[in-house]
Amino acid sequence: MMGGGYGGYGMGPGMMGYGYGGYMMGPGYGPYANGGNHWRNLSPEQADKYQASQEQFYNATSDLHQEIYSKQFALNRELNSPNPDQAKALKLQNEISKLRSELDQKILQHQLELRKILPDDDGR
Repeated sequence: MMGGGYGGYGMGPGMMGYGYGGYMMGPGYGPYANGGNHWRNLSPEQADKYQASQEQFYNATSDLHQEIYSKQFALNRELNSPNPDQAKALKLQNEISKLRSELDQKILQHQLELRKILPDDDGR
């Protein structure tokens, strides 16, 4: 899990909290929630679909994650410089915000797809 949420196949805290680095969803969502108890309730077909969806999401968003990391690193470097360039910092933050917004939309689409695979999962 990363950020509480990214980094594994689990969906845990952090997906929506910009923990970036893998695939995750909202707090307690998905088969790994509650210590993995949900996996017992998945058919092999559901588990395969879930796994494939997670991998597809990760692959489809990995470049976006990397771009966010890169811009955030550049912003941090600028802010920590002796004389930060305000225009450059504002531009970088605007770019990061746009990228995060794009990622948030992809995350929501992914969550909705997973609800089709796990229709009876109430997220607890």
